[in-house]
Amino acid sequence: MGKQSGFLAILFLIVVLISLIVPVTSIEVTSGGQVVIDQPKKDLIVSAGKVMVVAPVEGDLIVAGGEVDILNNIGGDLIATGGKIDLKGDVGGKLIAAGGDVRVSGNVGRFVIATGGGVVIEENSEINGDVLLAGGKMENKGFIKGNLTVFGRTFENHGTIMGKQTFKGTTILPPYLSEIFAAGFLVLGLIMLWFKSGLFERANSKIEVGGMELIKRILIGLGGIIVSAIIIVLLFISVVGIPSALLVLAAFTIALLLSNLFVSYTAGKSLISSKTRNPYLYFVAGFLVLFIAFRLPYIGDLIRLITTSLGFAGIIYLMRDWRKSKSQEV
Repeated sequence: MGKQSGFLAILFLIVVLISLIVPVTSIEVTSGGQVVIDQPKKDLIVSAGKVMVVAPVEGDLIVAGGEVDILNNIGGDLIATGGKIDLKGDVGGKLIAAGGDVRVSGNVGRFVIATGGGVVIEENSEINGDVLLAGGKMENKGFIKGNLTVFGRTFENHGTIMGKQTFKGTTILPPYLSEIFAAGFLVLGLIMLWFKSGLFERANSKIEVGGMELIKRILIGLGGIIVSAIIIVLLFISVVGIPSALLVLAAFTIALLLSNLFVSYTAGKSLISSKTRNPYLYFVAGFLVLFIAFRLPYIGDLIRLITTSLGFAGIIYLMRDWRKSKSQEV
């Protein structure tokens, strides 16, 4: 219990910092199967199977979808993840994108960080800062005023780079590595069930919700992940903060690893609880469902993002309950 209490205490600190740092009153949240943003917005968070941003966004945009098309300008920062990301408008701030296929046709006011199976900066695009690309097939046809750093299998440059160009080819991973890695997580989950099955049930009570509450918890989890990462980076900047950064990073990594294990249990229980009451079968069934879902083209990455965020939110709610119980003891 001592290790678990310490772990939950660290996560509680992260959530307190989130509540102090993130201004949520000005952010509009939208979700659905297919979402078209056809009215101007200020700050926006949107998730859907397909997202089209037709109208301008004055502030920041955070978007997740199987297909993401940005057809108008973003005044602030753009953070996008999905199976296919196509940026045709301009971004006033920085661009951070992760997806199966990422295309940048618009201008970016600050820097670009993009990763995916394929990333292309098109010929009409102008990047005012540095660019970091990572993934499979990387290509630049645009105008980059800063430095370009590429980690990928292949890279072609047909554009202009004003700063330093660095390309580091990545080695091909061994075959079936992802399957072997997944098997390791399956074994880890079964071992945890054997030692502490009650933890999965408590997490299930926080994850197994529906309607708007489910969307709320996914967004809480996503916000927790993003802000936690920012906090870790800020702590690493200061020499004094490095020990705390390492500790928070360890807790953050553990939470991410546990998130999908908890969601696997909940998914399996929802599927087969009417036929059996074996917690091990719940976990295995849910794990296999997620394993297949994560490999679906276009939407697999989106599903992973959603389940990880939901599981992370479950851990946050577990931590909140732990704090309440400690307060009552005092």
